[in-house]
Amino acid sequence: MKKIPLLPRYFRWIGLGLVLMFLISSILYPLKENNILITNYPWLKGIPFDFSFSTFAILGGENGPFEIINTEMSLTLQLLSIFLGLSFIAFTKYKYEDEMINSIRLYSWSWSIISFAIFNVLLIAFVYGSWYISLAFLSPNIILLLYIIIFRFQVFKMNRRLAHEE
Repeated sequence: MKKIPLLPRYFRWIGLGLVLMFLISSILYPLKENNILITNYPWLKGIPFDFSFSTFAILGGENGPFEIINTEMSLTLQLLSIFLGLSFIAFTKYKYEDEMINSIRLYSWSWSIISFAIFNVLLIAFVYGSWYISLAFLSPNIILLLYIIIFRFQVFKMNRRLAHEE
């Protein structure tokens, strides 16, 4: 059996932490922008929500490529945390790695790509403007999320089937 290079199992917990960081920051940031968070919770006034700092940019600067720019990094950090978190969850070893799990992995990957292709066709055909750009940024995350859902569901079905056979 050919081994698939996967991350150790504890990376699943690191990935879950990164996904939770994304969810918490996604909830707190709009509350801060609408001044709901600061006025209702004065004990949170000391927490910095401004993630503006200098960073190296390949593209996006005013003077051309390859420069240091000062920019607000909260969206970048949110997208990075959700992508890394979902990647860690998707690419960790399962408790018992065997040929059946590898088969389920391949099945899950193929169906996640097919589902994403259908999603992408619908996105291109029916979504326009800034909503399209927002959803297009989440495309890699959608593929990973579909894979994780399909993989976990297939493993659940397999375990249930094995429990009924015994």
